[in-house]
Parts: sequence; C-alpha cells; structure tokens
Amino acid sequence: KKGGNMAGAGSVNWLFAKKGFIVVDKKIIEEDKLLSIILEAGAEDLKTEGEKYEITTQPQDLETVKKALQDKKINFELAELTMLASSTVKITDAQVAKSILALIEAIEEQEDVQDVYANFDIPDDTLEQATSS
Repeated sequence: KKGGNMAGAGSVNWLFAKKGFIVVDKKIIEEDKLLSIILEAGAEDLKTEGEKYEITTQPQDLETVKKALQDKKINFELAELTMLASSTVKITDAQVAKSILALIEAIEEQEDVQDVYANFDIPDDTLEQATSS
C-alpha cells in the first residue's frame, strides 16, 4: 500500500547488529571523562550526536556499562538493547522520504509489530520538505 515489498523472514538481518545503546546529555559530563568510564566498563564506542552522547556496547555489556554510569552518578536518558544499522542509505529526495516515512508509520500502526528498525538517513532539510508538504 505504501510502496514497500515483503521480504522473507530474516532476509535483512545482515543489515543490523544487536547492540546495547545508551544516551547521555552532553551537559552532564565532559567527553574525555565519560569515555574513560565507559571504556573501562566494556563499552565499544562513544559518538557525539547534537547535544547527546551515544554509547554502544555488546548486548552482554549493557548492564555493566549502565552500572558504571550509575556508580558515578551519571544519569542517562535511554538505555536499551536495539538493532543498529551496519550501513545507511542517504535519502535526498523529499518525495521518497515522504513515502518511506508513511511506510514506517503504517508498519508501526500494526498491532502485531513490536519494533521497527530502518537504515535510512534523511538530512534535516529533506525531512523538513517531506513533512511540510
């Protein structure tokens, strides 16, 4: 209905990796201090995304990293197991972006759907065009 196609079960698993994912506000702690704490606890990576730090871990290390942050009184906004895309596809056409967003919304509305993961990257200006029209 929204321009998508059904694929076989597990056919896109290779596009994603199960990871622990933690988000910390940048105002709380300096990057160097946070990096030292999380790497010692077993985290894989730390990225800066806007006003947030995004920490990734192996699934089995998520609780250990969370505890290390809690022990240092560092509050986090989100801590969960998720599927992160191995690579992304940049979408620069506003009509295509609008179609993709409509498809994702339709999938999320299905009562049997628990989570939706995607590997698209829509730049802010394209996203604004897609959502304003």
